[in-house]
Amino acid sequence: MYIDIRWVIAATSVGIAFGSLSILVAIRRLHFLAGGLPHGALVAVLLGIIAANVLGIPVHLASILFISILIAIAWMLLEKGVSGDVVAAAFVSFCSSVAVILGYMVLSLFPLKESLWAYIWGDILLVDWNTVALSAVIAVAVLITTLTTYIEHMCIAVDGDGVRLAGVRIGLYDLILLTMLAATSTALLKAAGFVLEHVLILLPGTIAVNLAKTGIQALLYSLVISLAASLIGLLLGLALNQPPSGLIGLLLFATYIFSLHVSRRK
Repeated sequence: MYIDIRWVIAATSVGIAFGSLSILVAIRRLHFLAGGLPHGALVAVLLGIIAANVLGIPVHLASILFISILIAIAWMLLEKGVSGDVVAAAFVSFCSSVAVILGYMVLSLFPLKESLWAYIWGDILLVDWNTVALSAVIAVAVLITTLTTYIEHMCIAVDGDGVRLAGVRIGLYDLILLTMLAATSTALLKAAGFVLEHVLILLPGTIAVNLAKTGIQALLYSLVISLAASLIGLLLGLALNQPPSGLIGLLLFATYIFSLHVSRRK
């Protein structure tokens, strides 16, 4: 069985990046809002493809610029007191509608060097060295940011009012988390895929919370579970001649069912 080092680096980066973010989503209870961010990532990538063809801007650079604008709008709504669930519903509705129009434009007007479906389903086996390098950088940056802000996010989750009265700018930590989620979803869209990103954002942290006894354990569990699922899914995909993205999702779902059984016994 042939294994390309690019596949291993990409799978490792995906596991670390989303494992770091998923636990923050779980402890902050932002599942609905975070689950909608891949929709924004898809819109940003489609706009990036259009910008690359019209203006000659690199796709990744343009995509990150567009997702930053979308996240800034969502964050401003949150700062104005709009419910997170309402913001998420509006965000997903807008991005889903725009993605259909942009997808049609891309397929109709611009010749693609690669299939647009690669961004929908995701395929670690098709990544090039540029994507691998970007994935590794994103994974390291997200992990460092998570480690340096984890305690603050836990405090906000436990006693948001008390933290606010202590002078901590909760909105700043919300912006950091949303920016990390958006940048990661956009940068890793080709490696992970639009569909799998929902699973990677939501399940590792939820599983970790079910299994862990402390906050530090939850962080470690989320990282290990996400990384293990990514690497094992890659190996199983190669061995069974099946798409790794689908197998990674099934592994995480099976682990979630197991975590429910364990948590009920506790």
